[in-house]
Amino acid sequence: MDCQKKYREYLNSDRRLFFRGETLRNRGVERLSAFESYNRFAADNYSILKEYNFSGRMKIKNCAALIYGNTILQKLMNESLKTDESCSLSDAFYSEAADLLENNSKIISDREMVIINLKQSAQLLRYASLIVNINGYAKPSFDSIDPNVLFRKMADSFWHGVMWEDIFPSSPELARNIFKNRSAIPELLKENRLQVKTEDFAGDFLDITEISSRDDNFSISFFEFYVINWLRNFGVVEIKGKADSELLSVSEYGIELASVFFN
Repeated sequence: MDCQKKYREYLNSDRRLFFRGETLRNRGVERLSAFESYNRFAADNYSILKEYNFSGRMKIKNCAALIYGNTILQKLMNESLKTDESCSLSDAFYSEAADLLENNSKIISDREMVIINLKQSAQLLRYASLIVNINGYAKPSFDSIDPNVLFRKMADSFWHGVMWEDIFPSSPELARNIFKNRSAIPELLKENRLQVKTEDFAGDFLDITEISSRDDNFSISFFEFYVINWLRNFGVVEIKGKADSELLSVSEYGIELASVFFN
């Protein structure tokens, strides 16, 4: 069962509907010391990375995040869409944008999830000042943008800018706690270059950061539905379905992306 379906079923039920067939309570313990060591250097790493022009450091591959961002910006460029001071966009706008992506092989086929991703992408673009209010209309703040620059700005908005409770709204407290401990994610990615169940990856993160029990099904599904989904959108991880679970894998390209942008 894919993580989007699991999470929707959880939110629509009064019970915890999905239980993991495999309990690996000790998997995260051996990683705790690595997380603590890694976390000590996070602030220093961030200050160094902020001084850069990332576009020359690595070639960015096309990914869902870029496709979502470009679709929104191009649509705004071609239309005269009235907006408010916060540059909010209508449900009709997102529905039409989803229509444009219907046959794109890099975009998931779940229309509801596509619309959620588009709304989250718009939030990242607004934070990066790539969508602005010009005389009462929502417009891109540029005539054209290099894909590397767009990726950097969206990634920076995601990792250092927007409040995750705003883009992951179904549990604001859990979103805040995950954001505060997000520096553990790149370290876990390095340790999971081979395939691992998405729920096990989520459980490891929750366990070593002590946000929740690794068997807290709501927290696991929340992490899968939001955080892992965006790691996939940025091309950091690949997700493949297998039987009743999904498998996460990280390529050398994904490790490099995480090292450069998500530290």
